[in-house]
Amino acid sequence: MKLWILVTLFIGAFCAWDQEDYELFDLNDSLQQQFPGSTFYSILEVEPTADDREITKQYRKKSLSLHPDKNPSEEAGKLYALLTSISKILKDEEFRKRYDGHLKKGFPSWKGTGYYYTRYKPGFLTAVLAILVFVSVGQYITLWIFYNRD
Repeated sequence: MKLWILVTLFIGAFCAWDQEDYELFDLNDSLQQQFPGSTFYSILEVEPTADDREITKQYRKKSLSLHPDKNPSEEAGKLYALLTSISKILKDEEFRKRYDGHLKKGFPSWKGTGYYYTRYKPGFLTAVLAILVFVSVGQYITLWIFYNRD
């Protein structure tokens, strides 16, 4: 019984995206539609190692020309909203770590029913097999230790 609980917990870790991940994916999709091949960092023109102060400085600089009060065009409003979301994500440490992780691994792409990696990501069956092998090896090691103890 304990094994099934453990397996269920591990499978959940391999199969699910968090709400924060979906937010990142949606924002990245919006960015790629408007500026193909760009990253959050390139839009703000900052380095990936930039601190909050640099991000805020660049956000303010870029947002001046795109603010809806100064630029009434619809496209400028969309760009301003995108820029605001990007700066919010880069200022939040947890969101930024998630973004950097997805940037390193590659963002999954939308396939109609969900996001799927175009690069290798362990699937459900691979995760189950890995867990079973891990548990089996642990069981054999435990049995060997108890056998040799006597």
